[in-house]
Amino acid sequence: MINKDFINILNSRTKVIFGLIGWYKRICIFDLLNHFNMKHLKLIAITFCVLLSTSLWAQIPIDQTTGKARYEEVVTVSGTTKDDLFKRLDHWFNTYYKNPSSVIEAKDEATGKMKGKARIDLFTTVPNQPKAKKGLEYYNIEVSVKDGRYKYTIDEIFFYNVPKVPLETWATDKASASEKEWVAQVQTELTKVIESLKATLSQPLGKKVEENW
Repeated sequence: MINKDFINILNSRTKVIFGLIGWYKRICIFDLLNHFNMKHLKLIAITFCVLLSTSLWAQIPIDQTTGKARYEEVVTVSGTTKDDLFKRLDHWFNTYYKNPSSVIEAKDEATGKMKGKARIDLFTTVPNQPKAKKGLEYYNIEVSVKDGRYKYTIDEIFFYNVPKVPLETWATDKASASEKEWVAQVQTELTKVIESLKATLSQPLGKKVEENW
């Protein structure tokens, strides 16, 4: 028969051994985290951006008739007149863009239309290096206002090259990782354009647009 004192000693030493194993695991994890430096964090960040780019890439609206990228919507602004909305629209063009004179191509108060051509800087993400400028993406924007509503259209979106590269060329399953990244950048910037336009035209001039936190 096994002595009870022997069993107690064995149990005590077993606890010590498992305790040491636990501490060893903690030390190994801590050591791993110490070696998990900024280089690895940058790699994770880049991977996240690529995944986000893929998600945004899939959201580009394609006109079913022309097969071209096209953002278009009719927005209702209750209680407003055509003149009210046109003044807000003119204000938006002249405050949103840094050089409005180089963007605005047409302005007709009688018909309630304004049209412009703007551009977006595109960048390429390279691991462990500063982002490199790829080039310029151009787009046309036209807004028409009527009593109580307006319509915006953003189209003719292309990468400046010879020959030019339409955005929809990159919005395919055969697009490379870099092309998907550029499409995502365009999507992000055009979303900002549309959100800013809507915010400005929804409020009377002089009233501060509320920020969404």
